[in-house]
Amino acid sequence: MSHHIANYTAEQAQFQELINTADNPNILMFQGASGSGKSHLIDHCLRTVPKDSLPVVQLRLQSGGETIPTLFNIIGSKIGRAKLPTFSQRLAGLIGKTAEADEAIWKMQLRRQLRKIGHNSDLDTRQDWYQQLTDSFFADAEAFDQPLLLALDTYEQSSSEFDQWFRDEFLYGVAQTPNLRVLVGGQTLPEPLPEWSEVATVQKLLGVTDAKEWMVWAEQNGIQVQSLEYLAGICAALEGKPSKIIQFLSTLPKQATSGQNGAESTADRRKRLRQSIAQAFDVDDLKVICFDMEIEFEDFSQKKKVLIVDFMRHLERVGRVEEFIKRCRLDRPHLEW
Repeated sequence: MSHHIANYTAEQAQFQELINTADNPNILMFQGASGSGKSHLIDHCLRTVPKDSLPVVQLRLQSGGETIPTLFNIIGSKIGRAKLPTFSQRLAGLIGKTAEADEAIWKMQLRRQLRKIGHNSDLDTRQDWYQQLTDSFFADAEAFDQPLLLALDTYEQSSSEFDQWFRDEFLYGVAQTPNLRVLVGGQTLPEPLPEWSEVATVQKLLGVTDAKEWMVWAEQNGIQVQSLEYLAGICAALEGKPSKIIQFLSTLPKQATSGQNGAESTADRRKRLRQSIAQAFDVDDLKVICFDMEIEFEDFSQKKKVLIVDFMRHLERVGRVEEFIKRCRLDRPHLEW
């Protein structure tokens, strides 16, 4: 599917201001009901960040996960030990180790050390350790040579422990640290506190009902729509919810191509994606991907070749091909996606 996103132009402008303006506000939050297009909007915004302009750390919260250790782990893995000297020393000290000087070994140990802290069953001790790590992280962030963008999605999945820490400690630190930018999306959001609410922008996503915007989206994705009036009725019936509109539009016939080369190009792209999936993942890998993406694996054939075809058809039907490809680029960057 095309990288074009229907409407939400004001929200996209807010994101550009977030990453391009040195002054506050440096916290941007998108709130909306299921199907309002939060994840699609966040993914689109992140794709517009110029490559190498600033590091981007993205995390989709999952119910039951050790989210605080996971967040610190992906930040550390993204920006490296050299930018986190205070954090690295404090983490090693908490578990009675010496901070590893070798970058590759440090990254290998980072996840295990953070998980060890997350597994501490004593709540008071665990929270004290998280506080020490948080203070150390912000001490390092003050010296970052370029801003860091942190994007959190599906905030409604956050645990009460993560929500309290993120609201009371992390966002307070972000408000005091010009080098950090935070983007949050969810059906629910952290409750604003006076310590950081003045540097935060909260934008409610109410859906995209403008049929003209969806007509542009359909055209860029090669989808044939019989009329603007027909599309306006669809948008109204589906309450402007992007996920439902995309799912519906994906069932419509494709526009006729002007020549054979266009059809071959589309076929070649699908073939390359199918071959890359087959090379990169086994059946168990695809099971995990389906679980993470909340897709019913049991709906597909258990034979790998047919499974991949079924899976690709499902992604095309619900408009999630780009979301899947983005994950593949992170998990298997050595392949062409």
